[in-house]
Amino acid sequence: MGNGWQIDPAGVQSTLAGTETAATNLSTAFDGLVDAHAALTTAVGDDQAVAGAVAALIESHTALLQRVGNHITAGLAGAANATMAYYQGDEEMAATAQANAIRASSSGDFSGVDLVAGA
Repeated sequence: MGNGWQIDPAGVQSTLAGTETAATNLSTAFDGLVDAHAALTTAVGDDQAVAGAVAALIESHTALLQRVGNHITAGLAGAANATMAYYQGDEEMAATAQANAIRASSSGDFSGVDLVAGA
């Protein structure tokens, strides 16, 4: 294709798989922090100052972690969809997939984003 795009679909797939694994590990780590907080709350009994501080820390980072998750999900979907469109020779569809991913990454609104195309 003489369009200036240079995409190696196998390389994209490998990168997407690695990124998805890292995102799963991040999510698991955050879930572990929440579980650890529950154990801490039980362990400290009546002295809830530390448990309260940890809860506040977790809560203060929840929105950030949601945004990070949106960026990861949108990036994975956008790259997979744009690669699929490129592979099918549809540059306009590839550009649309990228634009939709950027929008979803910022807004968290995944309408119009095919989350399973690259699966």
